[in-house]
Amino acid sequence: MELVEALEEAVAGRMITPEYIQSMCSRLFGNSVQHPSDFQRPPTATSLLRTSVMSLRKSVQCPTEPSALDFSRIKADLCSASYSKRALILQALRWRLTRSLTSEQRRAVLTTFIDNDILGCAVSSPYQASVVEMLTSKNPLLREHLCRLFNTLSSLLCGRSYLSSCPAMLQVLCRVMMGEEGDTPTRRNALGSVQKLSLRRPLQVMMVESGVLGWLLRLLADQEPLSEYTLRYTLALLMNLCLRTAGKKVCVPLGSVALKVLGELLEHEDQEICSYVNGILYSLLSLPELREEARTMVGFTPSHLTPSIPLACMRPQGMGDMLTSAMQASPPELQSQLNYILVQLHSDAHQSSEDSGDDGDDDEEEDPDVLEGDEDEVAIDTTEASGEVLLASYATSEGSLFQQPRTAAPHTKLLEAPYVRPVTPQTANSRPQTANIPALPATEAAEPTQRPLSTAS
Repeated sequence: MELVEALEEAVAGRMITPEYIQSMCSRLFGNSVQHPSDFQRPPTATSLLRTSVMSLRKSVQCPTEPSALDFSRIKADLCSASYSKRALILQALRWRLTRSLTSEQRRAVLTTFIDNDILGCAVSSPYQASVVEMLTSKNPLLREHLCRLFNTLSSLLCGRSYLSSCPAMLQVLCRVMMGEEGDTPTRRNALGSVQKLSLRRPLQVMMVESGVLGWLLRLLADQEPLSEYTLRYTLALLMNLCLRTAGKKVCVPLGSVALKVLGELLEHEDQEICSYVNGILYSLLSLPELREEARTMVGFTPSHLTPSIPLACMRPQGMGDMLTSAMQASPPELQSQLNYILVQLHSDAHQSSEDSGDDGDDDEEEDPDVLEGDEDEVAIDTTEASGEVLLASYATSEGSLFQQPRTAAPHTKLLEAPYVRPVTPQTANSRPQTANIPALPATEAAEPTQRPLSTAS
């Protein structure tokens, strides 16, 4: 992100000093910048950046035959080592997943993580309490890298099954998400984790009861400081929770806030965000109380669409006007969705609770496993070993990870199902897990594509 901001400054004609470039390289690439360089010579900065990136990639790439690990020692250090050492261990474990060379290797790595209960979700134990303590730690680096590991595991089908086995841990993760100040990497990764688990009915109920819906609406009320990642995942999570009758009813006392926020996003330039907004509106307007609120509300043309027009000169708009205006500016697929919403707005029918799927099984579809990238991750400022070099200190005498015997654990059955469509780790195609927009023919909510800029960094 810092590199992007520096490029924007240069394009705007503002000089980037050699000292700033050297400082940025030191922060981003840590130990790979080991000696001062003459940044006054034009090729130096480019060469150093290229060398640093290549060095960093080599240091974190998972070997072809990763070593078996002594998880009892790893877990002991995660409970008692220094904050920076624990953050480095969590980072190295995550990198072993995200940098796996093949799907078979990734499966083997994930199996060992789950068999050894790396996040304390399988059984109630002192280690589980230690994981909770790390999640709520006052050290931001430790919280960030633990949330990153949660987010990585929740990107994989078997990882989601493992995390879902402990609703109490996810409740703590929700509190971390809602308690974090600002759009930090910790909050983004906690949000990503919670959203990816939000199609599972028991966890949806827990999220609704924990006040997540109200927090999401308050977050959306001020969209200006939100990153693209946060906006997408916030709306995707809100849509999934609004599929439940309990979630809709929570929105009734917050109806004016919810409808105002959604109305402002109806003509957003990102079509995938619009699709989420449409899904949320369709769910909420199934309740008569919210339909009545929408019919009587008076808003204005969203300010981001008409920045040069004073508020006093804007024409008042109700929800019907907003929907009609959005239809005129939308592609055919979104027009179809908006038309269904407009019909529902003027309907007097009461949609039954069965439509929300409250009595059915979990709604989760077996989406492909897509891992989020680490390109925007800032290096931990330390001289200690990291990545596979650090994990080598925990290697066992059993040799390769593929030769390591399975650990008998109460949750190993989670991996008996086929590993669904494993993929090579990517950075630009990670998508929130979302359900279909109910009762909108041929308008399944497209899962938004994650873009690399300021994603869960």
